[in-house]
This record gives sequence, structure tokens and C-alpha cells, in this order.
Amino acid sequence: MVLKKINTIGYKKSYNEWYTMEIREYFDKLLDVYKSSFDLTVPYNIGGIEYLGYGHLYSNSTKYVLVKSAKLWSANAFEHLIFMESHGDLKEKIDEAKFLISEYMEENFVRKGEKYPVPDHMYSFLTVVVLTNDKIDSNIKEEVRRYKFTKNYLFTIRGYSEGRLVLVNVKEEEIILSKSAQKLEEFFRDSF
Repeated sequence: MVLKKINTIGYKKSYNEWYTMEIREYFDKLLDVYKSSFDLTVPYNIGGIEYLGYGHLYSNSTKYVLVKSAKLWSANAFEHLIFMESHGDLKEKIDEAKFLISEYMEENFVRKGEKYPVPDHMYSFLTVVVLTNDKIDSNIKEEVRRYKFTKNYLFTIRGYSEGRLVLVNVKEEEIILSKSAQKLEEFFRDSF
């Protein structure tokens, strides 16, 4: 059911038709940095819609007493990110990005179809990066800056998920971030 809704929002174009050279160069720079710590899939397909790419990071922290069988605590942290591109209706792409975070990524990447995430889940960052060469309207900028998605699981006993939205105008080297994505600004700026 989720995939049907995504299909009505997205574009069915092949990987090579999706972006101009400026976006390809910037995307390749991002991939070079992300590949050192993320598992990357380029391109990435969700329900017949091809996105520029998907990245996944997993980190585990565990504290033991003397031997590994005597575990005091364990915490798992995740980050999932989807790269997409916009040509034309940027508002539609931002709506699609928000839908991907709240309806697809949270359900499929964090909870994996279950009611709660796996035990020892501490947090998951769900990031969608929208790359464009189009001029960004002030209303779109404000919408991205105000975007917020947070979901707690069992009063945070099973952790939380947080959505982060990044909009990059590659041509003008402009970066618009949601509040939760502010820490990423330097990273995306250094990639120009």
C-alpha cells in the first residue's frame, strides 16, 4: 500500500536520465565521502521508482564485565539516507521526501515491518537529500527549515527515529536544511 502511494508521487526515469552533469559531479563527491562509512547502493529502487542512491550506517556500542557473556548494556545506532533529484516541481519532490521518511523509511528501515525496532535500538536518523539545479522558492526554503519528524518507541525505551531533510541547489551552491539536519551543513558545503 505504501509503495502505491510512492508510485503516484515519483518519476519513472532511468539513473542516467535523472541528472545534469553538475548534479552528477556533486553526487559523486558525496558518494566518495560516504563510501568510507556507509554501505551504498547506487541507484536504489523503491516500488519501481529509481532514486540516485541509498546509504546505510550501523554502529554498535556494548559494555561488558570481564567477559563478553556478561553484557551490561548495548546500544545500536543507525542512519539511513536516500538521495533524490528534482527537475521542475520542487514542492512535489519535498512532499515525496517527507512521505519517504515518515511512511516508508521509518516502517521499513527502522521497524522492519514490526511494531517496534529491534531490542537495543537507540536511535535512527532518516535523511533524504534532494539535489536540484532549479531556483528554490522562499516558501520551499521555509517548508524545509520547519520540517520535523520524530517518533519515540515505548517512551524511548526502544529509542527514537528522527527525520532530516536536506535540499541542495547544486548550481548556486545553496544548502537548505531542516533543524535536525543542521549538523550536516559543513559536510555538504565542503563537498562543493
